[in-house]
Parts: sequence; structure tokens; C-alpha cells
Amino acid sequence: MASDALFGQKKGAFAQAYGSRQGAFAGGNESTVFLDEIGDLHPDTQAALLSVTRERTYYTLGSDEIKRFKGRLISATKHDLKRLTLGGKFREDLFMRIATHRIHLPPLRERREDLDELIQQLFPNGPTLAEDCREFLLSYRFPGNVAELQSLLESARLHARGYVIRYADLPHDDFSTEVAAGNEPTDIVFPESVFDGFHDDAMEWIERRFNHVYLERMMKKTGHVVEEASKLCGFTPKTFRKKWNERTEPKLLPELRKNAQKKTNKST
Repeated sequence: MASDALFGQKKGAFAQAYGSRQGAFAGGNESTVFLDEIGDLHPDTQAALLSVTRERTYYTLGSDEIKRFKGRLISATKHDLKRLTLGGKFREDLFMRIATHRIHLPPLRERREDLDELIQQLFPNGPTLAEDCREFLLSYRFPGNVAELQSLLESARLHARGYVIRYADLPHDDFSTEVAAGNEPTDIVFPESVFDGFHDDAMEWIERRFNHVYLERMMKKTGHVVEEASKLCGFTPKTFRKKWNERTEPKLLPELRKNAQKKTNKST
């Protein structure tokens, strides 16, 4: 957040200051100001914020008048602020001032039991998740956390035929992307129910899933130029077109169980 949004500005304080404005601290007097992603603040803004946390005072940009903040300050960040302070990217004195009461909220992948309740809060009027979709989400790592969950389901609602979201409705291209923060690779996730079926059925699901993601990724990399995509795959253009036209999403996960049950019943 820019300093003018926090502390306000006077007309003419800087080149684009065409008018005066109150900042968040002026509007938040005797209430609560929430600073999201405080770890991304510019060093100059960190220095100004230190005065607020230590002396409860601040200056409006372009003014010499001291103002007082009487409210409560709550901040949040996805970063490890201790690590940022060691690297000189976050002021240690500011960290000590804001870290008086800390709450650690684990990432979604560490609290999968909250998934159903989160979906209910994000989408109080639906949609409903099919069994194969829910099983996949319960096994997915969610590198983008709750925001990714919301994005995936909003996208899936646009592709779903009706009120129920199935596994095939999810935007599968997103599952094999890299995490923006840290470039940590995300694996193709195998839902737990894959391991409920027989080996050959499970391998068929895995091969089709990988083939679908791999070919679409190559096409995306090359701007859907078949000749270039085929080179990346080590195929001739003819072979690539054949595989592209034959690619299919794997069968729904519950069918793996059904197939296993049928085969078990026949063998007995």
C-alpha cells in the first residue's frame, strides 16, 4: 500500500497529488486498520509506520502537522518476516512492534478438514461438488491457498453443465503450474481414490491425466503452433496431431472403484 493511502496527502504534496485525501489512519481513528501483506511495504513506508506503532503519531504527506492515531492496527503477510529482517528487507524494530500478538494460520493444504466449510463460506448458494471433484480438491496441495480454491471453483462454475461441479469441470491447466512465490514446482496430483482401483485401471487414469496436461502445456508454450509443439515433445507433427486429437480426460474417479468391485466379484 502506498504511503499516501496510509497517511493521506495534501494537495500538491507530489506531482500527481491533485487534491487532498485522508489516509487509512485518519479514517481508522478509534477503530481498526488492517494492513494486508505488510511484508511488501517499501522501506520508506516501513519507517513512517514505525512512528505509528511506537508513538501513535504520523504526518500527512505534504504537511508538518503531527496527527495521532487512536485505533488498533492489525497486519497480515504471507512472508516469513523474521527471514526478511535477517535479509535486510524488513525493519527489525518494526517487526518487534507489530509482533506483540501473533496468530499463525496454516496453509489450506495443512487443514483440509476446513475445505467444506470454506467452500460454504465462499459460495453460500452453491454449487454442489460431485464426489470425484471433492476427492481431488481434498488431495490437492493448493499452492495459491484459499484464493486459488476460490478461483478454481469460480472457473469451474462457468464450465459446469448445471449446478454440480465435476472433476472434468476444473481448469486442469492450472494444476501443473509453478508457484509464483519461490518457483516451487507443483506435481500433478493423484487423488486418493486412484489407489482404490486395480493397478491397470489406476495406470490408465494416470497416463491419460498426464497425457492431457502434457500436450496442452506444450501447445500453450508454443502458442498452439503444432510444428513447434511437436519438436518439444520429440514427435513428428503427424504423430503430435494424432495424439492431440485422441487426447481425452481420464474416466471419473468413482468408476475406478466400480471396475475394481466388478473384477473382484467376477474372480470370486
